[in-house]
Amino acid sequence: MLAMVSQKSMARVGSGVTAYEQGIKVPEEETAKQIARHLNRIVSRLVESDQQVNPRELELWRGMAAGTQAQGSWQNAKGQQAELLVKGLVMQRLRDADWLRQTTPDGTRFQLRDGRIVAFADEPDIAFSKDNQIRAAVEVKGGIDPAGVLERLGAALKSLRRAREQNPTAVTILDCPK
Repeated sequence: MLAMVSQKSMARVGSGVTAYEQGIKVPEEETAKQIARHLNRIVSRLVESDQQVNPRELELWRGMAAGTQAQGSWQNAKGQQAELLVKGLVMQRLRDADWLRQTTPDGTRFQLRDGRIVAFADEPDIAFSKDNQIRAAVEVKGGIDPAGVLERLGAALKSLRRAREQNPTAVTILDCPK
């Protein structure tokens, strides 16, 4: 039954299920009950709204939900590729210019020769900071779904706005590679 509801819609109601579906962890009993109640409400509304329950309709809905989930995953993967490409270009430029002094074992933070720190993260995607203050923030949005462009733009602006709240003089860059 869970396959009939997308991960995104479950996350919107505060019941993210990705880690459970991937087998990373098992939900606590109360979380499992919350998910079950949410799914029961959905199925009950479907059944109550129809004079006659048609099992074929439920199968069609499940198929559509799976297709939507697959499309969303594919589009997210394309966006992640763009982010990896830009981060790779930044790293290559830092190496070519011999700016790197020290790198963390996980490869997400780098100290430069002038004392600045470069951090690869989620918000912002790339941050350049000095003295614990963001000096420049880069957001990379490389999704391919034209319908979702406003959502991606809103998320990017929110992330860049946070950097500006921390340091009003920070340079903010929105990169949208194709």
